[in-house]
Parts: sequence; C-alpha cells; structure tokens
Amino acid sequence: MPWRLILSGAIICVTAFFLTLFLLEPPKPSIEPTLARVAKLAAQPVRDENTLRAAAESARLTISADIRGYVEVSERPSADAAKISGWAADIYGNGSPLSVVVFAGGKSRFQTKTKTNNDAVAKFLQLPPSASAIRNVQFEGMVPCNPEDSILVVAVSEENQYNFWIIAAKPRK
Repeated sequence: MPWRLILSGAIICVTAFFLTLFLLEPPKPSIEPTLARVAKLAAQPVRDENTLRAAAESARLTISADIRGYVEVSERPSADAAKISGWAADIYGNGSPLSVVVFAGGKSRFQTKTKTNNDAVAKFLQLPPSASAIRNVQFEGMVPCNPEDSILVVAVSEENQYNFWIIAAKPRK
C-alpha cells in the first residue's frame, strides 16, 4: 500500500514539473506577422522620413534605436542603378536576420535579409565577438534609381521594430 502512495506522489510531481515547464516556456516570435508587415511597408510609397514613419505606423512597426547600421553606395554601374552595401544589427537581438527594404524614387526597389557575421561590426558597436547581435548583419544589392534620388534603407527585426538610413544615390568619393 505505501508503495502505491509513493508512486502516485512521484507521478503527480513529475507531471506538475513538466506542466510548469510547458506553461513557463516563452512564446516564440512568429515570423509570418513580420513578413506580412514588411510586405505592407514595401507596398506603400515612401519618399522621405515623414512618409516612412506613416507607412511604418500603418504596418504596425515601431522605430527602435536598438537597430543600428551603416549603408553606402559602393558603385554606380549605370545611370539607372546603384550598388549598395552595408550592415544592420539589432544590438539586443538574438542574431536572427533582419529584413531590409530599400526605397528609391518613392517605391520599394529592393528587398533582402541580412546575412553573414562581421567582426568589425562587433568592434564598432563595442560588443564581444561572441555576441549574437553580430550574426547575420551584412547586406548588399542593386537598386534601380536615378543619380538624383535619395535611397532610404529600412531594417526590420522579428520583433517588428525598425530603423532607417537615408543616403545619396551617388558613390562616396
């Protein structure tokens, strides 16, 4: 008889332990809402900071100083395109790739995800080389644009936060 009581108590304790673990597990961020919000942002006309803020609000994105980055026009292979390169990192993030949307002439011209680690970013942000925030930080691509256009680059995290950079469509000399 006492062994049944002990066995019942053990089963109850084990069940309670695993139930507690299940209930306390933090929710995993859903990627689908972020992708849908990025698509909604990219579908809107964005010409400057004001129209970006309105488009981001419409897509339910919030601006965050925790997303840092740098972007430049590395070359201009033709009059109607610019090659950009740069990095974007969520300094308190888990290293998941950020979505990057590039606007020129008021339209979304290019989208990508950040990828590849960069130790120079860790030094710049004063983070240890092992920091997860410096995983998946680099991006590059061709942007159809006129030399007179401003290029507006937006990085969006899985937490639906964003930051942006505005650059001239001419390469730095």
